[in-house]
Amino acid sequence: MSIFFYRLSLHACLMNPSACGYTGRGHSHPETPINKMHNKISRISFLFFVAVNSCQLLVPASLIGEENIRQSSIDLKSISLEKINGEVQSFGSLTDKEYLVVVFIGNECPLAKIYLPRIGTLAHQYQDVAEIVGVNSNSQDTVEEIKEFVRRNAVSFPVYKDAQGQLADTLNAKRTPEVFVIQRDGKVLYQGRIDDQYGVGYAREAAGEEYLRNALAQLRQARPISIPRTQPVGCFIGRMQSAINPVGKITYHNKIGAIVQKHCVECHKEGEIGPFALTNYDDVAVWSETIGEVIEQGRMPPWHANPAYGSFSNTRRMSPEEQSAIFQWIKDGCPQGPADHPPTNTKSISGWQSEKVPDLILPMREKPFTVPADGTVEYQYFVVDPGFTEDRWVTAAEVVPGNRSVVHHAIVFISAPDQQNLDSYGWLSAYVPGQRLTPLKPGQARKIPAGSRFIFQMHYTPNGSIQEDQTKIGLTFTSPDNVDEEMITLISANRHFKIPPGIDSHRVDSILTEFPQDAKLTALTPHMHLRGKSFRIIHRDKSNNKTILLDVPQYDFNWQHVYRLKTPLSLNSAKQIECTAHFDNSENNVVNPDATSTVRWGDQSWEEMMIAFFEISVPRNRNGHEEQKSEEQKQDQRQYVQATQLAEAWMRKWDHNLDSLVQRDEVSESFRRFAFSKIDRNYDQEISLEETISYISDTLSEEKQQEDIRRQLDQLK
Repeated sequence: MSIFFYRLSLHACLMNPSACGYTGRGHSHPETPINKMHNKISRISFLFFVAVNSCQLLVPASLIGEENIRQSSIDLKSISLEKINGEVQSFGSLTDKEYLVVVFIGNECPLAKIYLPRIGTLAHQYQDVAEIVGVNSNSQDTVEEIKEFVRRNAVSFPVYKDAQGQLADTLNAKRTPEVFVIQRDGKVLYQGRIDDQYGVGYAREAAGEEYLRNALAQLRQARPISIPRTQPVGCFIGRMQSAINPVGKITYHNKIGAIVQKHCVECHKEGEIGPFALTNYDDVAVWSETIGEVIEQGRMPPWHANPAYGSFSNTRRMSPEEQSAIFQWIKDGCPQGPADHPPTNTKSISGWQSEKVPDLILPMREKPFTVPADGTVEYQYFVVDPGFTEDRWVTAAEVVPGNRSVVHHAIVFISAPDQQNLDSYGWLSAYVPGQRLTPLKPGQARKIPAGSRFIFQMHYTPNGSIQEDQTKIGLTFTSPDNVDEEMITLISANRHFKIPPGIDSHRVDSILTEFPQDAKLTALTPHMHLRGKSFRIIHRDKSNNKTILLDVPQYDFNWQHVYRLKTPLSLNSAKQIECTAHFDNSENNVVNPDATSTVRWGDQSWEEMMIAFFEISVPRNRNGHEEQKSEEQKQDQRQYVQATQLAEAWMRKWDHNLDSLVQRDEVSESFRRFAFSKIDRNYDQEISLEETISYISDTLSEEKQQEDIRRQLDQLK
């Protein structure tokens, strides 16, 4: 193990629009019963575009034919728009050019904000072809708010207010930023998205298809637009509608408010990662259609663990009864009801999640770091010396980003004075959007050795404008006399994989076999990148009985959950913890950066990782600051190192195709018949390095067989 082993990147995208851009499989949402319900104002945000269902697929634009385009011309003269200076102007007088491009935008739509510079560039490059204008049809966005939006985002093209939603209704526009290319006679030539870079569940590094640019280029050449329609993604245009049953039995005050407080408010309150608050009736009613849609589609609340396995204290699943209540409430028109039993509002938290202000607050650097408007920002590392002259015990460590719009994740490591000591460089805390601070139990703490420094690993994702960030960490201390259990983080990882191109389910395994004495497992966190497909963690006891601790059948890069066990699991009977991950490196994976490349371990999201983090509690040895390993543990460690060396030598001999696995056809006939199944412990007809290490470790522990196994392996080398 090396220091690099600990340089781990936790990625998540909850509400960081630049991080996941948009999230989804890029198709428009079908018309569902929820979509048909009459609601108040409907708007949507990136939070609700974080996809859970990996089956959602992009509808190829080429399959949406011209027959779906509005064929009749629009009466331009009958529609009026309001300038942000308050003047009213006829839609037909917006331009004297042959073509007009209307881009529907919204003040709170993250995707619309991201596309603003791109729209401005196209407006300049194709000014000889068409006039590009922005139109805000949201009922909730006032002219003054739009004016401020234009100023704050340096919008370079004209923006108008569609006060009554007349234009949006005429064009049947649904989302922002939805685009319409309109000929002077009122005929719609193109309708849909700007490009395919963002969708529900994904954000590509760059657009593969630039629909609007291509349409304008074809018009410049006097050619017909080859793809006249694509499915738009983005925020719902806010429209005010009449309530159907405003006095329904289910009201906000008697039921809905409590459900929202339970499942939503932790992220959707002032100062948190949600782009809007859900702390009162008006907030929830405004977002009712969006709430109904994302619940119906299973995207909210976010949770990816298979309910058939494991029991977790932080489960975010909404019960079927709660879902039904919300659907009925929306259908009834979002009745408020009498405030006889109003829900208890969660106090808005600005800054820290902890119950009190931390004892020590340390910024990552004295001056903010400047994040560029676009492009890829390499991981940034900042070293901070807290000046500890004695060991400190920490009961809470919270990382708070200075600018949530560009901080994809932040990890803080402990770098102890002796960098050669493998135990001297470890995990302290992290920020990942949507992850909640869980205070340690009384008597538990994490140790920071005297002379240690903190290393901030920062992953930034530009959001379309130049930003600054000054992330910080807050520490809460306790006396060593109060510490009964030390919290540590164990890691099971496989850094030696090679994912071939075009493979839709490539398996990678890792095994954790060493545990501190009397250790208890308290939490699990699987981690992969964009090609991650599924992850399973299994506990195998010394009698070879298996228990599935966690199953994530549809891994989502945008949500990095910490799964906290309701009841800590004693590891005294553990033989090993087995981790199995599958990766999709095929073209069917819409977030795949490159399906033609062979993928190996790396920090960046276009590379891959296969890691499981295990939060462990161990009894503190009060006779010394360091836990003293027993002679038996030392012997086990020596055997593990020896087994690893032997296993690596054996793999080098038999892994002929260099895929980090040994298949049956790669070994001798005698080995296939008599030994293969002994090492292939999961019976998948492949032997991994971890399986080989596990087998040799077990054999070496049996004293009478040590010489035999050494002799056999020597013969194989």
